[in-house]
Amino acid sequence: MSRRRRIPRTSSTTWRREIACGVDPAAALLRALDDFHPPRGEIWRIGVSHDDGCPSLRGAGMRACTCELVRLEARRAA
Repeated sequence: MSRRRRIPRTSSTTWRREIACGVDPAAALLRALDDFHPPRGEIWRIGVSHDDGCPSLRGAGMRACTCELVRLEARRAA
C-alpha cells in the first residue's frame, strides 16, 4: 500500500499561507497557489482573507487589493 502524498506545512485537511501582496497582488496570489498540489482526485475549496476596507472585497478584484498580507486557506471538501 502506498502512502498518500502530504502537502508540506499542512494538516491532512487544510493548507494555509500568508502572502505579501507587494506591487502586484494578483501575481503574488498566483505564485502562492503554484505551491498548492492537492492529491489527485480530491476536491479542495480555497478562500482568500483580506483586511476590512480592502477594495477587492467590494468586487474590484485581486489587482485592486491594498492589503500588505492576505491569508489563503484551502480545506479539503471531498
